[in-house]
Amino acid sequence: VPGNYEITYTFKTGYLEKKITRNVEVVPKADFDANTDGVPVLMYHYVYTDTNRPETLNSNYISDVKLREQLTYLKDNEYYFPSFDELRAYVDGKIALPAKSVILTFDDGKSYFLENGIPILNEFEVPATSFVIGTKKGPEIIKEYATEYVAFESHSYDMHKAGGNIGHGGVISAMTKDQIVNDLNMAIEMTGSSNAFAFPYGDITDDGKAAVAEAGIDVAFSTVNDKVYVGDDFRALCRVRINGDISLGSYMASL
Repeated sequence: VPGNYEITYTFKTGYLEKKITRNVEVVPKADFDANTDGVPVLMYHYVYTDTNRPETLNSNYISDVKLREQLTYLKDNEYYFPSFDELRAYVDGKIALPAKSVILTFDDGKSYFLENGIPILNEFEVPATSFVIGTKKGPEIIKEYATEYVAFESHSYDMHKAGGNIGHGGVISAMTKDQIVNDLNMAIEMTGSSNAFAFPYGDITDDGKAAVAEAGIDVAFSTVNDKVYVGDDFRALCRVRINGDISLGSYMASL
């Protein structure tokens, strides 16, 4: 029914739990500018500044200046930031999403994102997800860096390492389904959430996809460079990679 509604839900990530209220305007279907071109789930990694930068830069590092430029564009153009629940419903064909929809994700939970990226997201009040690794200080990161604008989800508990024989050689291809499910459940306990999972190195197997479903994870992501479309496999969704040297024009074109 068209009208203005106030929706309250609980945002929980690790040690942080907060009730958030959204004002939603429901409009007639004919007036709704719905998304027909796919939803970009952006894949970032690390953020650096002039005073905190690595000795060697690669495409995984984006400057704070460029990140601010991109967030300014998203805010000025009134982009909508759907939750993973909404993304799953969109993939399943149950709901439409606004034409200007985008999700921001940051992989690995390294200090360059935690110390340089999170403060910028807080400043712009733009929600994002940090995919953290349990054995790489995951619990400590979630406790220390909890914020209402950054949700912590699983990049596995202990699968972000070599040992397999497909893709980038991640260990997941050498694991059974039950072993993967066990790892995913440990990560869910760590983050307090089963909303999303990012496959380590982007290596995906049939057992890995089956484990995602068995663990009750809403959406899982690869590193394949593409948007998310209605009808996609929720266990292996694509993301749009954001390289550190991307121009604003190219960034705009990727959305």
